[in-house]
Amino acid sequence: MDLEGNNERLKQELSTANSNFQRENRLRVECERNINDLENTIKDKQKDNQNLNQELESFRIKTDRLMDDNGKLFSENEKFKQHIVLLTEQNQRVFNI
Repeated sequence: MDLEGNNERLKQELSTANSNFQRENRLRVECERNINDLENTIKDKQKDNQNLNQELESFRIKTDRLMDDNGKLFSENEKFKQHIVLLTEQNQRVFNI
């Protein structure tokens, strides 16, 4: 009787250990799947970041060009203003003569 009880207890422990192993195995597989999903997400996000960085660099280059153009136009505008002032002064001298 004692042997049968011991045998039954060992069967129960083995069954419990097997259940724990199966559960742990499912969790490991699920974790590995989640890790793969996360690695794929990271790769996608890195590609997105690279694209956004390239786009940002392109915008910086365009901004620099526009700032240069703006500076040139401002300088030219100042020259025209000075020219207008000069012509206005010359005009007044002509009319005053």
